[in-house]
Amino acid sequence: MFIKYCGENLSKPELQIPGWAGKATDGNCQPWHLKQFTDSATAGVELVYTQEDVAIPEPKPPFTRISDLWYLLETDLILKTPDQHSVLVLPHYRFYTDANWETPLPVATMVDTDWWPNRLKVIFKLPPTNSVAIFRKGEPYAQLMVVPRNVLRVEEMSERDVARNHDSQIYTHNAKNLITREWITSTGYVQDNLYEVLSHLERRNKKYKVLK
Repeated sequence: MFIKYCGENLSKPELQIPGWAGKATDGNCQPWHLKQFTDSATAGVELVYTQEDVAIPEPKPPFTRISDLWYLLETDLILKTPDQHSVLVLPHYRFYTDANWETPLPVATMVDTDWWPNRLKVIFKLPPTNSVAIFRKGEPYAQLMVVPRNVLRVEEMSERDVARNHDSQIYTHNAKNLITREWITSTGYVQDNLYEVLSHLERRNKKYKVLK
């Protein structure tokens, strides 16, 4: 899978700890404790802001206000993806760890970049009252995923599927002995890394089967 581009900067996402992923010394539950979050945060590519710093209580150039809720940035970026693949624009992962609402919030959009030859436009939601969205030069402000435009069908599970799913539920329920790490959040919720352990085992077993 390749994504070709010209113009504005793109970069591969990296989870910064401490930093955008929370404090490394914080005993509370942090998003980076969860493999589901780190897998998402390090996937795709980042859109990096290349101009001088801008704080947005009210949009001004290079931004354009397009409604009471949204404003727009027309980038210098032109993307080219494989046929039948689109670019999905999403908030950068640091938005979910930002308690001050300073991280820009892109509206999730999907662009058919296999045929659309024009510059990418990113739409943002205006920050809440008394908050300011900050664009800093060199910092990412959105995350891009390349996704196929296949048509999905929703089907009811067969009896065989239901049986396999039931067996999987029993297996994961009885796999508590595989947990290697637990922590208690500020609300008293007990979190563990069972999903992470089983995910590693699943991928390792599949890789081993292919090698055999």
